[in-house]
Amino acid sequence: MGCCSSSLVDQDLLATSTNDDHSTIPGAYNNNKSRPFKRVGLMWTSDIPITETQLEEKRFSYWESAPTYGGRIEIWQALQAAFSETDVLMARSILEAANVLLPTGNPCEGCFDELGNDYNIPIYCVVPPVNLRYNEEEDRFTLPDNKNDSSDSITRHSIYSSNHSEHLVPAPDCSSSPFKIIVRLSTEKDIQLTISSENETIGSLKTRIYNAKESAVDSDTHFLRLIYLGKILRDNLSIICEQVEVEDAFSIHGSVRIETDCIIQALVAMKRIN
Repeated sequence: MGCCSSSLVDQDLLATSTNDDHSTIPGAYNNNKSRPFKRVGLMWTSDIPITETQLEEKRFSYWESAPTYGGRIEIWQALQAAFSETDVLMARSILEAANVLLPTGNPCEGCFDELGNDYNIPIYCVVPPVNLRYNEEEDRFTLPDNKNDSSDSITRHSIYSSNHSEHLVPAPDCSSSPFKIIVRLSTEKDIQLTISSENETIGSLKTRIYNAKESAVDSDTHFLRLIYLGKILRDNLSIICEQVEVEDAFSIHGSVRIETDCIIQALVAMKRIN
């Protein structure tokens, strides 16, 4: 596919840099400051024009190998989910929930976790090239083995869609098999919930969150999107409660495996009123 030449134009800072231009942690990070993620002003041109499919393949190859570069795997998963999201507000929510810091708002100029680990994000994972070849008849790239996966790290639909409605799933009785977890809302509030260790799903967990008075979230006025280890969780995903290594959390198809007192992030969005 050829190599890529890139020109990063940050209109707010009126500065130009390259992807490799963050070998040291900038002062903005030392002051624990982060700016909102943005794509405005990010541009690059591929030496050889590539198609949408080729771009998706290039991105997939990078995200698959990224954890070998260092850093935390759950942060890499959150970064992939955020930068694959077309809705910039949702992308920002994912980054904030994972405590990712962007000193300039441009992840290609600097991207850090709360421990100070540096994550190198190539521009092609954030925006397409200006000379991208569109082919409407070409099937879009589908990630191997994930065609029917219930964990949705690359979402095509925004949580902010005005015509979206959520179907509440009844929460099963948990008196005989209680299991405690922590839900961290994007409204900066943690709530402790007791779920069933046998028959719980992500959909029924959402119902518990809506029903919890301390959440201050109502299904009539809000949407919820749940995230665990950087992966966006679909409602039909079964919850398996057991001790498990991080890398094995999604090893069983159609399920997520969690430990007691684990933290599940909940992104809260207001419904649009037409």
